[in-house]
Amino acid sequence: MGGYDGTQASQFQQPYMDIDEWREQLVRHRNIHGGFEGTSNRFSFYFPSEAQ
Repeated sequence: MGGYDGTQASQFQQPYMDIDEWREQLVRHRNIHGGFEGTSNRFSFYFPSEAQ
């Protein structure tokens, strides 16, 4: 089995972020949302504060 070097997935070469904000609901966290140019693929990351 070979390793994955990222070149096989050319549709993931142009990521963008459209949201990067701190939210207070439920628990304070940083929300980062975006996707990849020319695709319908999206992502969301939720990071807790350093105190958590």
